[in-house]
Amino acid sequence: MKNYLSISRLGIDDERFAAFEFTGSFDSVGFKHNFTLLQAVLEEHDSEYLVFDFGKLTFINSRAVGFLIEAMNFLQESNRKLVLVGADGLVKDVLQTTGVFELIAFYPSLDAFKVSITT
Repeated sequence: MKNYLSISRLGIDDERFAAFEFTGSFDSVGFKHNFTLLQAVLEEHDSEYLVFDFGKLTFINSRAVGFLIEAMNFLQESNRKLVLVGADGLVKDVLQTTGVFELIAFYPSLDAFKVSITT
């Protein structure tokens, strides 16, 4: 059985950001299966920060990394920011190796991100 990607909005009451939890494999199949949802996430949320929580993500590939860069660019056009939180293990290694953390802010947890925007 394939470990497909699941994306769900985290119920956090804060106007400054919208947070989404990614679970499973963010690969070509997961990307294709969730393309419409991913586009809607980018277009429908006008918070200053869009937070992707990768704490339950088990795999990420180059197609997903490409999407993250495109998402960052799309958000920057309207003065918004993409933030990644919670990635560890293989997912964190891939994001570090590909240089994503040099372009997109990363925090070890959602709580760490929240602290960063309150200080």
